[in-house]
Amino acid sequence: MNKELLVSQQQWIREELNRCADFWLTHGWDHENGGVYTCLDRWGNIYSTDKSVWMQGRCA
Repeated sequence: MNKELLVSQQQWIREELNRCADFWLTHGWDHENGGVYTCLDRWGNIYSTDKSVWMQGRCA
């Protein structure tokens, strides 16, 4: 495999993971009661305050 291609793919993956984590930490974090809101639209607006136990465990 081409080393430049591998490096560019690694950089893209790192940027996407950072973008995803930043989104959830910015919009999903429940500062009042703890946990993470999992029902967000693509802009970060909460459309349901239900929190699934399974997703809370994954976030932890």
